[in-house]
Amino acid sequence: MPDMVAIIGIRMASSRLYGKSMKLIGDKPVVGYLIERLQSVKEIDSVILATSNKAENRIIQEYANQIGIKCFVDRHGNEEDVLGRLLRAGEEVEAKHIVRYAGECPLIYLENLSQVIHHHLDTGADLTFTEKMPLGAFSEIISISAMKKAYYNYGQKYHNPMVTLCMKENPTDFKIEILTPPKELQRPELRITVDVQSDLEIMGIIYDKLQKPGRLVRLIDVIKFLDSNPELRQKNMSVPYKADTRIWD
Repeated sequence: MPDMVAIIGIRMASSRLYGKSMKLIGDKPVVGYLIERLQSVKEIDSVILATSNKAENRIIQEYANQIGIKCFVDRHGNEEDVLGRLLRAGEEVEAKHIVRYAGECPLIYLENLSQVIHHHLDTGADLTFTEKMPLGAFSEIISISAMKKAYYNYGQKYHNPMVTLCMKENPTDFKIEILTPPKELQRPELRITVDVQSDLEIMGIIYDKLQKPGRLVRLIDVIKFLDSNPELRQKNMSVPYKADTRIWD
């Protein structure tokens, strides 16, 4: 039974950029960069994709087969029930905890992920995350037991894309650990996610300039690059904030 499984919530539907997680940066889809980062973390037992059973999502299943990872296809029908989808995916692989992401976040803060996982396990937390990060850089570690509690004990309100909303609205019922990154990484105004076309264009430039063979791009280098190119940094700053952007697909 695996202790820690990374589950990536992913689907083709998007109101702002259809198929955003499968858009190419170079010769690899956005989600491929996220998978590559997660597979480098020794504390993570496996990485799986979790999607719905809509026909348009078959391309996601095909990609998972192509690169040799599992794709969980939720048969429950409600694509917006992301909490349920991730819970069912975790239960199917008998995970004890999940590391949760969305497929449009190819530049997560990888450098502290092992530390966050160990902190989560050592403290017996239900939910652990790092705050004050650029949008798209953060991770959430969630226990399967807490997900079950949130899903089955708190009503339909929480059967939505805001997976950890129940825990955050009921902090006395869940043990929540919040970590703070180094000061130079506390840049919540920055966007390093792919939610609109300008995000995708910026991400392509970042990878073109910073990707080196055999090395993963560091978050601090991304921040320095954006700071040294203010016109690029400003290109997607006007994108309207969506309430569930912090929470993902």
